[in-house]
Amino acid sequence: MAARPRWPLVGRDEEMALCEAALADQHCRGVVISGPSGAGTSRLAEELRARVATDPAAVTWWVTASTAATPLEAFADLLPADVAPSTLADPAGAFATVARALAGPAAPERRRLLFVEDLQLLDAAAALLCRQLVDAGIVRLVATLRADAPIGAAATGLVGDHLLWRVELTGLRVDQVGALLREVLGGPVRHDTVRALAAASAGLPIDLRELVDDALADGLLTRDGAVWGLAEGALPRTARLTAILDTQLAAVVGDDLALLEALALCRVLSLGHAEAIAGMAALLRLEESGLIRAVPDGRRVSVRLARPQVGQLLAARIRPERRRAVLLDEVGRLERFGARRVDDQRDLALWRLRANGQAEPELLLTAAAAAHAANDQQQAVELLRAVPERWHRPASWLALRPALRAVGEGAEAETALRRADEQAADERERLAVTATKGLSLYWFDGRADAALAVIDAARDGLTSQETGRALEIREATVRVLSDDLPGGLRMLARHLPDGRPADPPASGRPDERGGHRWTGDDARRPVAVADVDGWLLGANARAIGLAAAGRSVEGTSWAEHVHELHTRVGARSGAWRWPAACLPARAVALAEAGRLTEARTVGRQAFDELTASRMWSQSELAALFLGRVELLAGHPVSARRWYGEAQAIARRRGAAVPLRLALDGLAAAAALLGDVTAADDASARAARYPAVGFWPGEERLGPAWALAYRNRLGQARAALLAGARLARDAGHLASEALLLTDVARLGGAGGVAERLSALAAQCEGTLVAARARLAAGLAADAPDFLLAAARELAGTGADLLAAAAASAAAAALRRAGEPRAATAAALRAREHAAACEGARFPRLAGMEPAGALSERERQVAELAASGRSARQVAQVLTLSVRTVENHLQRAYRKLGVRSRAELTRALGEVRNSRTEDRPAGGAGLGPPAAHVTR
Repeated sequence: MAARPRWPLVGRDEEMALCEAALADQHCRGVVISGPSGAGTSRLAEELRARVATDPAAVTWWVTASTAATPLEAFADLLPADVAPSTLADPAGAFATVARALAGPAAPERRRLLFVEDLQLLDAAAALLCRQLVDAGIVRLVATLRADAPIGAAATGLVGDHLLWRVELTGLRVDQVGALLREVLGGPVRHDTVRALAAASAGLPIDLRELVDDALADGLLTRDGAVWGLAEGALPRTARLTAILDTQLAAVVGDDLALLEALALCRVLSLGHAEAIAGMAALLRLEESGLIRAVPDGRRVSVRLARPQVGQLLAARIRPERRRAVLLDEVGRLERFGARRVDDQRDLALWRLRANGQAEPELLLTAAAAAHAANDQQQAVELLRAVPERWHRPASWLALRPALRAVGEGAEAETALRRADEQAADERERLAVTATKGLSLYWFDGRADAALAVIDAARDGLTSQETGRALEIREATVRVLSDDLPGGLRMLARHLPDGRPADPPASGRPDERGGHRWTGDDARRPVAVADVDGWLLGANARAIGLAAAGRSVEGTSWAEHVHELHTRVGARSGAWRWPAACLPARAVALAEAGRLTEARTVGRQAFDELTASRMWSQSELAALFLGRVELLAGHPVSARRWYGEAQAIARRRGAAVPLRLALDGLAAAAALLGDVTAADDASARAARYPAVGFWPGEERLGPAWALAYRNRLGQARAALLAGARLARDAGHLASEALLLTDVARLGGAGGVAERLSALAAQCEGTLVAARARLAAGLAADAPDFLLAAARELAGTGADLLAAAAASAAAAALRRAGEPRAATAAALRAREHAAACEGARFPRLAGMEPAGALSERERQVAELAASGRSARQVAQVLTLSVRTVENHLQRAYRKLGVRSRAELTRALGEVRNSRTEDRPAGGAGLGPPAAHVTR
């Protein structure tokens, strides 16, 4: 059977640097690389040996220790062919024999490195020999050591040498596991899948590889469009890992086993609870063996199994009567501890339910609320399904609905909503049902008109002004996020305070009705906020809407205020529990303001915190907005990753609106990469869902770019112009500017430059203004203006537009007979394009002008500019003099120079092209009145 290809070494840069530093230290005798089985100690040593082998002065040997009975057997392969291995039988003479073999006739200054794999397996004689070779300075040692295996006394003495550096390998971090999986699988991987595989493998690369191989073979790890992911709830178990865990568990008995069984059934126990089961000595033994781990949990320490597979193996072996006894024991123990925390109530309910098949309805409802607040929707579903129907109230049905949506039970979720509607008795309950039903019709079904009709119908019979305001905030949110941006923003402006939020002393605490009340103030009056979820929903929609309407600076400021208020005050509701839920809106506003780097940072922080908290609805938004940030930056690979992540979450939840937006984004990203087949497929899948109405016209980007890639530029421009008209009619100035900019890039600058200039006057931030300058420069064929646009666009983080502007400037300068300046502009375009992840677009053809020097021409030119003659250059580059002269003449022509002095100045200009910006040629956004060539 063919050998499996080796996985790349990822996430070990720091450890490799330590190894190289050890070998560079003249006082260091070597390095010991230690780590648990599966950490990749041998892999790191092999990579280190490969790097050392590039040094001609280095010579290396590799020996693998074993449990063989023959002493010094590991060193037999180091002996010359004419030396019999039997000579090693005499330990006294072994040192001289091996020392002569290793030293050989080489010069004393040569680096001799002895690599020993599995140092812990060396017999006493071999360990002594290693020590002698190192002490005598004949070799420097690089050894691998399994930290979870017993070490002989002789090897222990060697490892303890203070002149041997110790490099400890641990499991890879989650982000390192993600980077490794992306490289191995050749594409982005869902965040929850990365976390699951990191936990299952404990970050150990060998275990991770086996998990991935088995998951691929079993069809559990598949590619959904652009993103890899595990099937819902799937966790592969490899034969090797199962055998290792079986061996470990076979040796566990008594109280140790009782604790492991309790953890397998209960998942998490407090440290005090775990100690009561097995005692501290057992906890220390199990932690040292790698079966459990203690983790901080607020003000206490929790104990859990180190790997989920341990729980699976144990749970499968526990007999039903034993399972019931363990769970009831833990219930009794927790009650004796007091069960004071909310999570304790959840545990009591779950353990009783799993032991007896039932629990008290009040306890189930309390526990379900705790699970819902913690965003553990699987537990919330389990608990709420167990509640007898006569005990349900509208609030519990409404809590069950999003939990069912999160686990993919859409039909049952709608049944729960109907039950809530049927039972709603007072105005407050009807508001909760209406808000849920209206937003569901829009977000999950894409039916904005139906959502607005439901909200409007709920106004009949209202008696509370506060309820009316809450309904109007929901209506405004739907309007902002669908097809009535101006109307929605006007409504939100009436109900949301404009000033900075105040510091209310009692905010965030329950009011007399069990809700939460925030206060804030503006210049006019104090504002009371009892409907916290509704306020946050509308406040975030307002930030997003302001950015879409071209008011990005105002939107950014507002989003920062909302996040600040949420951070200071906090909420106690499931949908908006964490302040990170407000960050996606802030990322959108930052991006439209031309602060793409900040937007990326904020969006990534939001996604990481939200996914860790299992807030999937907001995680979906964070991924969607990150995709847009990367698309605006011109980074299609990253955009594809984030849109794919959003698509996966939205599909799992059955949410039509984010799914449509994600598919449109995937089409645009694929087309930018030249993958028109994938672009066409994503566009076709997007068309199965209703048009959203938000970011209108942008659904044309993918099809238009695919047309441009096929060189059907007229049709591409027509599609983009039609989209721009949709955006303008809907008041989405940011989308209109984006679409018109691409029209300009595809040869239609003359028809859109004036409108873009008007948009720049209306829109806040730097991004639209820089786009307008690009269009003006293209329309006038003004390289000075184009270079200024490139500088401004680069400052916003829009790398692809900056590359397009510099590329167009290079082409204009060539037409103007300025080859040296054209080369400098082309090099700048290439520098910007290098950040664009392989994006392909017609205007970028100008990055490679005829005036660009080839690598060999550049080498010859730089050597000649340094004062060397043609003959001296030929000697340095091992070329003929005639070849050097030919390269030099071509460089002269391309750079437009006639002498060595002019050549030196021209090369300096090229090298400094990033900082030496040409003057803009005029004020404002229009092109200069006349372009004066040099």
